[in-house]
Amino acid sequence: MKKQISNIILIAVISSFIFTLIDWFFHYLIPFLNISYFAERQFLLEAYNNPLFWYSIGKFVFSVIIGIIILLFAYNSKIKNKFLALIYTLLIVIIIQLRYVYTNAYGILWNLIVLLLHIAILYLASLITFNFFRNK
Repeated sequence: MKKQISNIILIAVISSFIFTLIDWFFHYLIPFLNISYFAERQFLLEAYNNPLFWYSIGKFVFSVIIGIIILLFAYNSKIKNKFLALIYTLLIVIIIQLRYVYTNAYGILWNLIVLLLHIAILYLASLITFNFFRNK
């Protein structure tokens, strides 16, 4: 049980780190995907005025928390890694994307591109991580 919990935490942390890091590069390098607005904690921007930094921190923390919750229910299931990675990815990305749409800070095209990008990145990151830590 202790090993299972540590594997769940490692999977969530590692896949979220890979997801956040690659996503950060896309947002940093592609001007159209630039993060110019950080909805929630404006006081954080006073401490460090970089919306992409806070966007990445929030995405990482949220992905880890939601990932752990998902894996607590699904880790021991008989679902194959590729399908579990897809479920894991879609649940996390849809919740993240709903938040972006709700803030209304970016256009439809931006949200669509980011949605597809997030699905691709997190799916690959979680599949690699699942295959390493989970034998299914």
